[in-house]
Amino acid sequence: MATVQVSRLEENDLAGVLACMYAASREDQSLHTPSEMDLRTRYEDNHSDQWVVRASGAGVVGYGVGVFKEGSRNYLYQTSCIVHPAFRGMGIGSSLLKEQGHKAEELVTSIGGQSITLTAKADSSQPQSLNLFQRMGFKPARYYFEMVRGLKGEIPIFSLPQGLRLQSWDRLSIASAVWSAAAEAFEEHWGYSQIPFSVLRSRFETGKLESRNSVLLWEKDQLVGGCINEMGMQAREKFRRNLGWIDLVFVRKPWRKRGLGSLLIAAALRKAADLGHDLVGLNVDADNQTGAVELYSKAGFQIHTTSVIFQRKIAKNELKTL
Repeated sequence: MATVQVSRLEENDLAGVLACMYAASREDQSLHTPSEMDLRTRYEDNHSDQWVVRASGAGVVGYGVGVFKEGSRNYLYQTSCIVHPAFRGMGIGSSLLKEQGHKAEELVTSIGGQSITLTAKADSSQPQSLNLFQRMGFKPARYYFEMVRGLKGEIPIFSLPQGLRLQSWDRLSIASAVWSAAAEAFEEHWGYSQIPFSVLRSRFETGKLESRNSVLLWEKDQLVGGCINEMGMQAREKFRRNLGWIDLVFVRKPWRKRGLGSLLIAAALRKAADLGHDLVGLNVDADNQTGAVELYSKAGFQIHTTSVIFQRKIAKNELKTL
C-alpha cells in the first residue's frame, strides 16, 4: 500500500490537484469542475486554507479547501474534499476533513469564541463520503441538484415585454450594478454569501471572469435580472467537453412573477446554442422557495446528480472533537 502524507498546498501541486479533480469528476459523473485558472485564483486568494495528500509514487491523490464566510446570521467554514478514485477507502477524506476541522477550531478562538458552522458536500452516489460525515458528527442540512439540458432539440422561444431590453455583460462599468442586484435577489436564500466587490472587479480586470456570454435584463437604467454564464471557448477548455454552464439566475423582487426568469433561461439557452454547445448545466437548491427547480424543469433541464450539504457546529467547548 502506498504511503500517504497530508500537507499544505504548494504552487507546484496545482497541476496534480487538477488531474486528481478530473479523475474524480469522471468517476462521479460530475460536470462542473474547476479550471486551472480557478485553482490558481483560489491559491492566490488564500492558499493557507488548502491541503493536498500525496502518495508515494503517485503524486497528488487528495485535495481539500476551506473558505471562511461571515453570513447574515452566523459564521461559516465551507469545506470541500476531493479524493482520487484509486485511493478511496484509505482514510484520505477523513484526514482532510480533520485538517479543516482544526482550522475551524482556530477560527472559533480568533472570533472570540463564537461558534462556526462547518459545512461539507457529498454526492448522494458516494456512500463512503456520506457515512464519513455522519460518523464525524455532521448532519444533512440541504440537497442540491446538478441539472442538464441538451441543445439538439427545440430551444424555448421568448419575446421581450415592452420597455425591457437584453444586453451582454460586456464591460466593467456595470459590474457594480450586477453585484448589487444579485446580492439583493439572493439575500434570503439559504447558504448564499457573496464575494467582495473588490474581488469581482479584480477578476474582471485580469480576465479571470469571462462575462461577455452572460445575459442581463434592463428596464431603462434599472437592472432587472440576469443570467450569469460560463460559455464559449473558455468553458470548453475548463470543462473539457462541449458544455455551457449557468452559474446564477436572478430577478429582483419588484419584477418577479412576470415570467422573466423563464425569459432569461431561454436567452441563455439560445446563447449556448449560438456558441455551438451541445449541453448546458447548472446547480440548484432542491428546496429553493422561489420555484427554481420547476422553472428549470419546464425549460427542459433534467436532474443529473444529487448532492447533500452536511453541517456541524463547532463551538468553543467542542474544540479538538473532530
